[in-house]
Amino acid sequence: MTQLKNANPRLKITLAVGGWNEGSKNYSEMAMSPSGRKSFVQSAVDYVSKYNFDGFDLDWEFPTQRGGNFQDKQNFALLVKVSI
Repeated sequence: MTQLKNANPRLKITLAVGGWNEGSKNYSEMAMSPSGRKSFVQSAVDYVSKYNFDGFDLDWEFPTQRGGNFQDKQNFALLVKVSI
């Protein structure tokens, strides 16, 4: 898909994960520890770079709900602050 940018240089392609059907359980488990957050971010950056995506959309909808836990809001904020 990202090879379409060769024919259309202004095309931007982002990688999206999550969404309503995904729920919160897996994200909640990943985000509860510093090592889980760092591993997720590093994996996302590596994948986006390797396959030449222009960005990343983390669509973790409604932290604390749909299988999540009370700490999700705080852990979500910590997740998006991770630097590698």
